[in-house]
Amino acid sequence: MKLSKNNLGKKVHEAYTKYAGRVWERGYRFNPVYIASKALSDWVLLTSVDLSNKTVLNIGCAEPIDELQFVEKVKKWVALDINKKLIKVAEEIAKRKLHPDLFRKLEFVQGYATKMQFEDNTFDIVVSFSTIEHIPEKTLRRNALREIARVVKKVDM
Repeated sequence: MKLSKNNLGKKVHEAYTKYAGRVWERGYRFNPVYIASKALSDWVLLTSVDLSNKTVLNIGCAEPIDELQFVEKVKKWVALDINKKLIKVAEEIAKRKLHPDLFRKLEFVQGYATKMQFEDNTFDIVVSFSTIEHIPEKTLRRNALREIARVVKKVDM
């Protein structure tokens, strides 16, 4: 069965809404193998950068693993995800796990990587771990990369 673009979007939305329930109950944050592999791949990159006083955007938050790990090092961390229920679950997990002073440094936003609602040059750092490749169309993946380039601050070299 071939899915239309509309039907594909609906199927993706349904899958992520279902996933939100699993994140709450038994998310990856409880899986030591996942956490170890994340530390050796994604987090090693972030630990090599000075995050102090930086504003960070994480595209494709899902479960707030990165947020919980790095919030105390940043000025502000914005977590973006396409699914409203998933972003609410992520926000609630972070709220339960973090001291209020740390939680205030986080912002959870439902939105699309392909058309972000942020101003140009808003973020010092933009990360997206295991997200861009899940965007189903080549054109939309390119749009997401253009949006990243638009919202990240330009660096003089």
